[in-house]
Amino acid sequence: ELADITAHTYSRTQIVNMESIMLSTLGFELMAPTPQPFLSFIAHAAALSERVRLLALYYAEWTVQDYGFVQALPSYIACCATALALQTLGHRPWLSLFSDRFGYTPAMLLPTMRELCRLIGDSTRTGLQGVWEKFARKQWMSISRGAVWVPGDPIPFERGQI
Repeated sequence: ELADITAHTYSRTQIVNMESIMLSTLGFELMAPTPQPFLSFIAHAAALSERVRLLALYYAEWTVQDYGFVQALPSYIACCATALALQTLGHRPWLSLFSDRFGYTPAMLLPTMRELCRLIGDSTRTGLQGVWEKFARKQWMSISRGAVWVPGDPIPFERGQI
């Protein structure tokens, strides 16, 4: 109980009242963190093109449909999606920002990178095309209709490249 954590400085009633005030102040508008703010941060900090940012967002959005990604931190998914987008568009997949800011190494990203590539590759067989259709629209620069990762393309960091 939170009262125990505060060494009983506050009573249970005081804590509940404060929670109520905070939620009312926020208009009960709470949500779980997603990769999107991390993608925006990475794109801004690394001065990535809009095309790279949107392709990374496209890749990250695929993870929402797969239970296997539930435990992954949003920053982790953002780094994996950005690395895959960079490689897809012919850039080096590694940004020092991944380790400097988030503490990730290529070896840490590789397992999820493989899973992300598997998920994207399986998408044509599973019939889950909502993400593809969303990003095929002009407001998303028709990013899913352009250069995207396909089975057989190299997976970032798989061969030790940085």
